[in-house]
Amino acid sequence: MKKLVIVLLSVLLVNICMAQKKESYIGKFMRVFNDRNKKIYTGKLAGLTDSTFIISKIRTKTEVSIKDVKLIKFSRSAGHSILAVSGACAVGLAVYAPLRGPALDALFSPVVVALAGFVTGAAVGVPIGALVGAAKPKRVFTINNDINEWIKVKEQLK
Repeated sequence: MKKLVIVLLSVLLVNICMAQKKESYIGKFMRVFNDRNKKIYTGKLAGLTDSTFIISKIRTKTEVSIKDVKLIKFSRSAGHSILAVSGACAVGLAVYAPLRGPALDALFSPVVVALAGFVTGAAVGVPIGALVGAAKPKRVFTINNDINEWIKVKEQLK
């Protein structure tokens, strides 16, 4: 019990110290939209220059000109939250399947419990994920192909 309290206090202190730092957007997931509000790039922000920025995907880096960009969004869609919560519920019940007691062995096989976990995960994950997705703050930067707007946004992103 004493170790648990020490660990929890340590985590709390680390979070307090980290909260004092200014948030940097380098390394954060982003979606880039053009004049017609069509998504043209997705990936993580890798670097900034005076007239471009660099997006990295798994093994590639792309330099994007500000002349092509209307909006930059730094939040994932609600579908991402739904999938994450559904997956967490499903995996939790699927992992529980082999750990259940002998009384349930006669009623349900591990495969049936694992499948029930995925169905329950989907049923629980959709409403909770939708609420989480709606409640998350949306970080949207409007550039409108303007270099002067980009300079203002670039200072916020550093």
